[in-house]
Amino acid sequence: MPKIVDHEQRRREVADGVLKIIAESGVTAVTFRNLSTATGWPVGVLNHYFAHRRDLLLSALTRAAELSAERQRALTVSLTGREALEAVLDQELPMDSERIAMSRIFLFFYAEAVNDEEAREIVMKYLRRWRRRVTLSVEEAQEVGEIDADLDARDVAADLIAYNEGLGLHMLLDPDVMSRAVKSPPTPTWVRRLSAQYSKSRSLSAE
Repeated sequence: MPKIVDHEQRRREVADGVLKIIAESGVTAVTFRNLSTATGWPVGVLNHYFAHRRDLLLSALTRAAELSAERQRALTVSLTGREALEAVLDQELPMDSERIAMSRIFLFFYAEAVNDEEAREIVMKYLRRWRRRVTLSVEEAQEVGEIDADLDARDVAADLIAYNEGLGLHMLLDPDVMSRAVKSPPTPTWVRRLSAQYSKSRSLSAE
């Protein structure tokens, strides 16, 4: 009886191999030859699933979005309120090899997505999902009194994500920033300062 091959699972495994290469050597190191070495599959098998190098990178982008969603779901099952908010934000920072790969592939495609509809669709789906998750976490923290309930959760979420992405970029570029962030994650400070800033602005406008 012929062996049944789960082609979707095979594609995910190849995408995981691409992310592993990206984590270790960057996006430019992704080639069919390097992927064959990393996964142990012949180039001919890889070509059966992916016709071009761009297809490999798009598969890694899609896989990174899936892994991010899976991690965030797990975090919000076990954590609530502000603790969940901080964990969800930290999840997107390049703090380990998997998240380094995810950050690199997203940053690579942010520029590509400006003129590439296929890449843009994947990136925007990821961003919408992340914004929604952070907004929900802000709202949950507001419900239990950990963040001012009068603040606009979407505004707070948008600013937290902007800080997060900026730090993630600097972490990838500057080893000193990476070292400081890993040693002392800044997310709790961001949440406190941003909440205080919004509250102060609201108070001043009321005067």
